[in-house]
Amino acid sequence: MDNKQYIDLTPTWSAVAVACMAILENPKADHADMRYARKEILRMGKIADHYVELEKKESLEQIDNWCV
Repeated sequence: MDNKQYIDLTPTWSAVAVACMAILENPKADHADMRYARKEILRMGKIADHYVELEKKESLEQIDNWCV
């Protein structure tokens, strides 16, 4: 019997942010790594912005449903 177990090793967003900041604060960091860190922080921000918009829409829909 093969008991395979799935282990999720996805890093948290706060862990990714700390890693990106460490890269950006390192004066010896490679420019490609710094570019990646900046792009990753911007990507995370866009995803967070999208999530906030979805939450706003859902909240507005709930308010509309309460008023009916």
